[in-house]
Amino acid sequence: MIHDVLEKVFHAYYKLSQREQRLALITAIVVLLMLVFMVYQRAQERLNTLDREIMRLEDELLAYTRLMAHRDVIQTQYQAIAAQHSSEWTEAEIHDRLRQEIYRLARNNPPPLDANGIPVSTNGGGGNLVEIPTLGRGQMSEGGQGYREYRINLRIPQTQLRNIVQFLERLHNSPQSLRIDALDLSREPKSELVAASIDISRIVADGAVLPPDVPAVTTDGLGRIALDADAWVGIGATISDAPEAAQSPYGALDIRLTTAAAEVYMQHQLPGGAEYEMIVNMSSTSGDVVMGVGLESDAVLLSPMQQLEGDGETHRYQTQFALPGAGTPVALRCPWIQGNEPDTLVRLSGLMLRKISESYE
Repeated sequence: MIHDVLEKVFHAYYKLSQREQRLALITAIVVLLMLVFMVYQRAQERLNTLDREIMRLEDELLAYTRLMAHRDVIQTQYQAIAAQHSSEWTEAEIHDRLRQEIYRLARNNPPPLDANGIPVSTNGGGGNLVEIPTLGRGQMSEGGQGYREYRINLRIPQTQLRNIVQFLERLHNSPQSLRIDALDLSREPKSELVAASIDISRIVADGAVLPPDVPAVTTDGLGRIALDADAWVGIGATISDAPEAAQSPYGALDIRLTTAAAEVYMQHQLPGGAEYEMIVNMSSTSGDVVMGVGLESDAVLLSPMQQLEGDGETHRYQTQFALPGAGTPVALRCPWIQGNEPDTLVRLSGLMLRKISESYE
């Protein structure tokens, strides 16, 4: 086929005059050069693209190398901040620690903090930079996934403006992650003294590093809950310690569903007459698994069932529920897991229960 085509091309070429043959050769050479140039240009563009990609990756590698060089310093500073937080603190504890921090920063010479973030006792000399007669009412709110916000107002009587500015700078640099939401300054006519009203928010992070002497479970059944297979009931399922359980002070559980309509729950008690929140770190290999909270006695749901992601990755789930009664212990299925697909693996790596706080005076 190709031989026939070439034979026809040469036959047509030899039928041309010498001038036409020269023009045909020149045209063929020009076309060939254009093709070579186009191939070269495409190859050069590809090489330039690869060079830019290599330069970008080299810049990223240098940036990551610098970050690794600062890792120890960053971790040390983070530990200092994280020591000022605990997801297990009650609202009263948060208010008390914030009050201590505000009064500490109001001193002319703020005393240092101990390993637990408590001001070290001093002889009380040195006086105050600013006076804070009383603190306003504090209020807890859910700031978002993984943290809470505690808001409080404080008023400073008339003082020098530079004292207020220095006090604001101390609040900004506090290890308690304080945020100044609002500042109102007022001054009487012909006076150099300034009064201030300051709205402050304190960020309390979940999952922050806890001191080693903090128990896993508080006496009222709140806080981080140790994951012990003996406290769980499985119907159509097996419950065992997860491989990483030994690496966590709170343990981890593997729940494998063996039949359809399987259910698993932890037996737990909480004081009645209050509202609570449950936060669970959980993964599932099937999207046909739901989780909630219910009463153990008559298996009544206290919260809507949430469907778990079936990608096998760990996700954080949050649910709120209210308990009947007035202070009497209520037996719960908490969490209460249900699934219909046998051989599904559900893994729990964290469980926390906390009371939903109200305004604190």
